[in-house]
Amino acid sequence: MRRSSDKQDVASAGSFRGYLSKSIRNYGAKTLVCCLGNPIGGDDGIGFAVGRHLKRVLPNRDFEVIPEYAGSALGLVLELSGWRKVYIIDAVMTGKMPAGTVRLFTEKEICAKMKPNSFHGLELPQALIMGRKLKINLPRSVKLVGIEIEPVVSFGNKLSPALNERLAHIRAEVRSIIAQDG
Repeated sequence: MRRSSDKQDVASAGSFRGYLSKSIRNYGAKTLVCCLGNPIGGDDGIGFAVGRHLKRVLPNRDFEVIPEYAGSALGLVLELSGWRKVYIIDAVMTGKMPAGTVRLFTEKEICAKMKPNSFHGLELPQALIMGRKLKINLPRSVKLVGIEIEPVVSFGNKLSPALNERLAHIRAEVRSIIAQDG
């Protein structure tokens, strides 16, 4: 016979909320930094490579860092409720910047200009728009720190040599953007 807590554990085991509430939720932090990616998507995994670094270096009292979120964009939007500010770290393909370029996008820019290119299911722009229309209590500030990548043509768990060469610089640039903008 199952206890009610077993049912709750089963229900939340695969969810982002379950992950946060059971393991690392930092109730003092006002800013969430969520790093998206695909662990077998080659350069689409750049968000994870940056996220693992940010988890070690950002002050815990100010930031909650989720170093590797590979869930759906709609699931992510539902989990943004309650945070004052959110930074999403992810690969982007604008075609307008060299690979490895780091740029801060506002929510307005995310929703207006980003081309679909994600392995994450429903795209982030559509999920954010839906969240606002449904009046989900989203933070006033949702920003994307985008890292330009080339189109993903093969799968694997390693970054391309070009992106790997720039990884230390990319990590430092993302950290600087968050520190200056925050």
